[in-house]
Amino acid sequence: MSASGLARWGGLAAMLGGVMWVLKGGAIILTSEQPPVLFEAALPLFAVGLVGLHACLGGRGGRLGRTGLLLAYAALASALVTLVGWTLAPAGWVPDEDSVTPLTPFISLAGLGPFVSLGLLGIATLRVKAMPAPWSALPLVVGVGAVPLMLVGGVLELVNERLLELPIVLLGFAWVLLGYSVWSGKDDAIQQPARVS
Repeated sequence: MSASGLARWGGLAAMLGGVMWVLKGGAIILTSEQPPVLFEAALPLFAVGLVGLHACLGGRGGRLGRTGLLLAYAALASALVTLVGWTLAPAGWVPDEDSVTPLTPFISLAGLGPFVSLGLLGIATLRVKAMPAPWSALPLVVGVGAVPLMLVGGVLELVNERLLELPIVLLGFAWVLLGYSVWSGKDDAIQQPARVS
């Protein structure tokens, strides 16, 4: 698959994952009911979106780009292991907040990995000017801004439990924008590095 094709598919995956988070968070804010699987199913889509973002670098991302891509692959594998693990769990089983399951490391990598990867790919994107303004800073802003936003969500939860979902909705919208920026990128913006003979 060409780099532009990979970028387009990655952009679509990131947009779909973002929509899932917006729907999940919005449903909880409005009804206090969590729709099944939307949060978890978005995680592998974000990792695919990161592969698309890496494709926008056209091989020019250097060590940061490669590290971000490897972390995206690790997050994708972890998200898939987590989804399979939950699928194979006994019916009605839900881990309580104090339990540590064999899936805990996979859940952590699937949840945090995309944001660390996004930060690394965001720096690489800025360095090589792989995306036009105003999109060029978006990957780094979303990657670095996710943790403080979740901390704000923790404070908002003290006011009302449903408010914890506001950062999820905002991050969902950010993933939609990021996915759109990757999907809509011009094919000529994805350039392969020049070969020296």
